[in-house]
Amino acid sequence: MSVYIFVFIFFGLLNNFFLKKYIHLSHSLNIISKPKIKDSHKTDKPKGGGIIFFVMILLFLIFCFLYNNFKGYYLIYLLALPMISIFSFLDDIYDYKWFYKLIIDALTIFIIFIFFLYNEENFIKIDKYYLFYPLIILSAIWFINLINFTDGSDGYLTVFTIYCFTLNLFYGYINYENLEIIKLFFIMIFLIFLYYNKEPAKLFLGDVGSRLIAVLFLINIFYDYIQYHGEALKLWLIILLPVLLDTGLTLAQRVIKKSLLSRHRDHAYQILANNFNHNKSIFWMTINYLIFIFPSIILMSFNLINFYFITIFLIIILSLQIIYIKIKYYA
Repeated sequence: MSVYIFVFIFFGLLNNFFLKKYIHLSHSLNIISKPKIKDSHKTDKPKGGGIIFFVMILLFLIFCFLYNNFKGYYLIYLLALPMISIFSFLDDIYDYKWFYKLIIDALTIFIIFIFFLYNEENFIKIDKYYLFYPLIILSAIWFINLINFTDGSDGYLTVFTIYCFTLNLFYGYINYENLEIIKLFFIMIFLIFLYYNKEPAKLFLGDVGSRLIAVLFLINIFYDYIQYHGEALKLWLIILLPVLLDTGLTLAQRVIKKSLLSRHRDHAYQILANNFNHNKSIFWMTINYLIFIFPSIILMSFNLINFYFITIFLIIILSLQIIYIKIKYYA
């Protein structure tokens, strides 16, 4: 473990160096985010910073291989991340059509699904589940775009990602004494990126960052399912619930308004950022994780509460908050 302390310090310094250099490079190459209707920023900002995540993860995996600590499932990061990361980075520069993005999303999910299906004996292989395979793949494609739509406020998606992996790591350690080094590495690189992404942001994730984050989530959801079975799905549902509800209620709102495909700033976190500031949306999310999500996971860890009860409770509490924000502050 002491070796990893020095390794994390080295990679942390390297990550910070790359981010600083990338900010200067993005200005030179005009990799800039112009304010759009759905965005909460008002000035041009460098984007595509998520490509540094890909580089750092690749370097860390090379280290794990050389240090003989390369777990079998790490291979999926090498198989799934390059295509979507490189394509999404180019998309940040050239702005490709959504059709091509969906193709890349589908191919990435297919690679992940096939990898776990044929390399992990505990993955879903029972005959009666075969009909659900296309639904799982379509749901995963939807999830990538859900996370992508969440990147619209300085630091919001970065903080959300840190919370998700921290709580996931906590649950795995408390219940199974399993401390995943690679998840600690994810938390570390996102914490460093947050310095540049917090309000006022010096650098945006871009599509490469948000889509890469979504793929990291999906890989770990699949992997945790193999490790912990149904308990993993329950855990991830609780962890992701704030974003799932905000996006779900916003989607319902767009359907009712018959403006499903138009650009918008209707998410609760965007409304808070637009009416107050970006830190307000992060504060709102943080309060919910500290008061509701984290205690719920602790109670679940020690079997002190029924999963279905706490899930319904959280859905009601979070939904009421989102609806209140939309009614009171929506412009």
